[in-house]
Amino acid sequence: MSVHTEINEGVVIVSIEGRFLGMADNNNFRTVINDDLSRGFTNFVLDFSGIEWIDSAGIGSIIAAQISIGKKGGNLRLASLTERVAYYFDICNLDAIFIRYDTVAEAIESFKP
Repeated sequence: MSVHTEINEGVVIVSIEGRFLGMADNNNFRTVINDDLSRGFTNFVLDFSGIEWIDSAGIGSIIAAQISIGKKGGNLRLASLTERVAYYFDICNLDAIFIRYDTVAEAIESFKP
């Protein structure tokens, strides 16, 4: 798994590519989120367009990120979920926790007043 970030209109875009599996990937992802939180960013979009597969540990890391971001008064949006990833979020009923958007641009727009 690789993780890339960019800032767009004050929103951290976290692009994840490959397979989001196991402890090493989870630690990498958490480090990225925590680094940006410590720099004062509170609004995040996770771009899932490059994710091939995610396991329960990966989903757990995203839930943990949502909690950490929320504690800082921020928000996490999900964008561009692949069909396979969306299926797992659906069966876990994670729409109660996360707001999903079809594109990263729509997710960024959702932060505007």
